Amino acid sequence: MFGRKKTNRKKTMAPKIKKKVKPKPKKKTKVLFNAKEEKRFWLCDGQVLKNLKDLAGALEKMDDKVFKYHVNKKKNDFASWIKDVIKEPKLAKELKGAKTAETTANKIKSSI
Repeated sequence: MFGRKKTNRKKTMAPKIKKKVKPKPKKKTKVLFNAKEEKRFWLCDGQVLKNLKDLAGALEKMDDKVFKYHVNKKKNDFASWIKDVIKEPKLAKELKGAKTAETTANKIKSSI
């Protein structure tokens, strides 16, 4: 007959070779990333903030007038800075709804 000839040979399967995969290095968190001098956050009272730790600390002591200057119905300067400079869009989105300096500071501290 036509076709393949049957043989008594067993098919041998080569053992699977497992490649050693190096674990990917963890992404460096931007939480304590220091902004370049020209991208630092200037509060209306003259304080200059370079990272989220500085911002959280400033918020804990911040006067309501300063907070309201930077966060109001029209804008949230802190969320914008975190999104655009620190490159943490998830945190920035969380801060959009914050109405007080205390709430904002707590959300930032929980991300550090």
